[in-house]
Amino acid sequence: MVGRVASRSASFIATLSLFGVQWVNDIEVAYDTGIDQPVGSPTGWSMQNVGRAGTLLVNLIGAGSTLVANCPVVGHTTHNGDRTFRAVNTGFGGVLVEDTVAATFVNCTRGTVGGVGAGTLRETSLVGTVGFTASASEVVSFGVAQPDASYTVVLDVPTLAVTAAVTSRTASNFTVETSAPFTGSIGYSVVRQIT
Repeated sequence: MVGRVASRSASFIATLSLFGVQWVNDIEVAYDTGIDQPVGSPTGWSMQNVGRAGTLLVNLIGAGSTLVANCPVVGHTTHNGDRTFRAVNTGFGGVLVEDTVAATFVNCTRGTVGGVGAGTLRETSLVGTVGFTASASEVVSFGVAQPDASYTVVLDVPTLAVTAAVTSRTASNFTVETSAPFTGSIGYSVVRQIT
């Protein structure tokens, strides 16, 4: 399908795929195994090679999954439920990962991230800065927890006056410590190998 898709809601579907659409407005997708079921086994939904998409609201409970791939511009995205959410080569606005969703972003960009519940977000890379104000230790918290602490943090220290290291790493945060109290910003890159 090539063209433009207006705002739509898809509920109680077994499968939904959008491929090669130039422009998609807001989309809402929902599925719940606890209520009446559609005919066929649910596989979830996917959006691939879409040039521009508006707001995405996804709520999958009990079955299905989400795949968003090769979409350069996607608006605010909220994913609820208990299923997986995988994105590849996509540029998101703000992202909410809610409930117990396990999200994976490979080579993606995004705005702010957050969410309510115990969702997790694995990313191939996350870049930011941490500010120090006459301190020697600062904690960097993730907006949504990582699934584990198997990530690497690379630091960019803009001065020779101090050295810096990551001294603690958890799924929720990591700690950067300097050799002496420091005022300024230290850049960081969180890197994770994802296949």
